[in-house]
Amino acid sequence: VYPSKRAKVIQRIVISGKYSREELFQEYIFNGDNALKASEYNIARKLYLDALSQKPNEIWLNEKIQQVDNTIRAKANLDSKYTAGDYKEAIKDYSKVIRGEKDNPEYYLGRGKCYLAMDNNKKAIKDFNQAIELDINYIDALATRAEYYVKQAETENDDSYYYKAIEDYAIILGIEGADTKYNTAQAAVKLKL
Repeated sequence: VYPSKRAKVIQRIVISGKYSREELFQEYIFNGDNALKASEYNIARKLYLDALSQKPNEIWLNEKIQQVDNTIRAKANLDSKYTAGDYKEAIKDYSKVIRGEKDNPEYYLGRGKCYLAMDNNKKAIKDFNQAIELDINYIDALATRAEYYVKQAETENDDSYYYKAIEDYAIILGIEGADTKYNTAQAAVKLKL
C-alpha cells in the first residue's frame, strides 16, 4: 500500500510541475486556507497536514491544525444538540463559541436555526443576516433565510417576503457550483406569487 501511495504522490508532483518542497508547501497552505474559508474543515486539516509533511519545522502550522480540530469538535457538539432538540442549551453553547470566533458564519446560522425552532423569529433573522454578512456566498444561510421568508409570507399573508426569498435564491444561483434544486425552489416561490 505504501509504495502505491508514494507513487501517486510522485505522479501528482510530476503532473503539477511543482518539484520543490517550498512550492508544494505554499500550494497546500493556499488550498487549506481556501477550504477553511469554505467551511470544509476536514479538507483544510488534511491540506495543512500535507503542508506540514513538506516542512515539519513550521510549528505555527500545528497551532492552525489544532484550531481546525477545535472547530470540528465544537461544530459536531453543537450540531448534535440541535439535532437532539436541546435548543436552549445549543443557543448557550453557540453564543459561547461565537464570543471566541466571531467571524465564523456557521455558528450564526446554527444559532439562528435554534432560535427559529423556538419561534424567536427576530433573533433568528438577525443571526441569518449576520452569517450572510460574514460570507455572502454562504449557500446554506441564504437557503435557510429564503425558506424563512417563504414561511413568513404564508403566515403573515405578505407577498414582500416572497420577493426577498426570490432575491436570496437568485444570489444562490449566481454562485458557481450551486445545486440545481434552488432553481426549483425559486420557481416554486415565483408560482406562489
